[in-house]
Amino acid sequence: MSGDRTIRIPPQAPPRWSAATRAVFGAVEAVPAVGDGPAARPLQLPAVVAHHERLLGPYMAWATAVARGGVLAPRDSALLALRTALRCGSDFEWGVHAASAPTRAGLSDDDVARVARGPDAAWSTRDAALIRAADELHDTQAVSDATWDTLARSFATDALLEIVFVVGHYTMLAMVANSAGVQPEAAWPRLPPR
Repeated sequence: MSGDRTIRIPPQAPPRWSAATRAVFGAVEAVPAVGDGPAARPLQLPAVVAHHERLLGPYMAWATAVARGGVLAPRDSALLALRTALRCGSDFEWGVHAASAPTRAGLSDDDVARVARGPDAAWSTRDAALIRAADELHDTQAVSDATWDTLARSFATDALLEIVFVVGHYTMLAMVANSAGVQPEAAWPRLPPR
C-alpha cells in the first residue's frame, strides 16, 4: 500500500478546532508537528483524530506515553514502529518514523533500510528478536515462546509489556492512517517494497 490512498478524512485545520481540541493540543508537550515557527502545523494523524473530540484527549495521552514515556530506549521503539509500519503497509507511519529515526533514535539510514529486510538481516540477537516480535504480533497476535525467551534475556517485565504495547499502538495508528487516507509528507522516505 502507499500514500496514493484516497483522503477520506482530511486533517482538521486549526481554525476549525474547538476550545476543547485546542486545550488538548496545548496540554500535550510538543504535539508532533511538521515545520518550525509560525508555519508549523500538527502532524496529520493527530489532526485527523481531532474530528473525534471525545477520543482526542485520551488518544493524545496514550500516544505521548507510548512515544515518550515508556521504558524502552528510543532505538528499540523505533525498530518496532518501523517494522510494524512496514508490515501494516502504512506509508504515513513508515515515513514519520523513518524521517525521525536518525535524530530521535540514533538509527542510520542503513538500519532503517535493513528493517524492511527482516530479522535475519545482520541484526544483533536482541534487535532481531525485536523485529521478529513485531512480525509475530502482526501475524499471530502473540509473541512466540522462543522470541519471548530471547527478549526476556535483555528486557525487564515492564519493557516486555511495552514491546507488545508499541506494536499494538502503531498497528492501530496504521489502521487509522490507511483507512482515513492520511498522506505522508512529501519529504519523508517512502515505504519500501515488500
